[in-house]
Amino acid sequence: MSARKIYDDQLLRAINDWQAGSIDKVKKAGVLRDAAQAHTTQYFRACAKECYRVLDLSQKDVFTLFKKGRLPEAISSWTVDLSVAEKFRNGIAGKQGFPVIITRRPSPEEIVLNLDRLHGSKRFQRSIGQSAANLKYLKKWMNSQREVILAVNQFTLQEDIQSWGGRIGSEDQLKLAARETDVPEKDIAKLPELLQAKGIQAGDQWWLSRSGAAKVIIRVLERAHKAGLFER
Repeated sequence: MSARKIYDDQLLRAINDWQAGSIDKVKKAGVLRDAAQAHTTQYFRACAKECYRVLDLSQKDVFTLFKKGRLPEAISSWTVDLSVAEKFRNGIAGKQGFPVIITRRPSPEEIVLNLDRLHGSKRFQRSIGQSAANLKYLKKWMNSQREVILAVNQFTLQEDIQSWGGRIGSEDQLKLAARETDVPEKDIAKLPELLQAKGIQAGDQWWLSRSGAAKVIIRVLERAHKAGLFER
């Protein structure tokens, strides 16, 4: 391609359609892969950074992950910015199940398109401005997600977990849980001051560090094996 030539609308439309949502994801992924191969150089299909992806796992997913040590993946959007993953779709508060961030330093064959790099291209920005195509979603997101699109077959429990999302219940939920485990009422009455002394607020949410996430995995596996959960 000439240095002055703008990018083909086929590529711009493929990116826009990909960012429009997950409906027909497999079809969109195929179109995007073909467009990326046809209209970008290898530089925009490479990534030297760690990539992150946030998932909202069901209870069944978590059980399978701990029992088998892996879960299947597919072509998906990742980010090179951990803070983007942590805040994605309202962070932990926006998750109904078990929030987890997975991490990966992708191999060359796993990289479909590095949008983070592409957005840094002046020619790409000029192409967006000059295109007559409907690029509503491409223009909406631009590079706010620091996105890299990867084709990953699976992720593993032992190697790919960056962080688990943690939640502390409301004060009423904590008191109820304490009563269900027969904690004396005089101790339950001290709950607010105990939380304050530890710098914890009821309802807090946080992402564990990678080392903290690894410790959680070890504890859960130990307890599960002692209970014989994976032998059934």
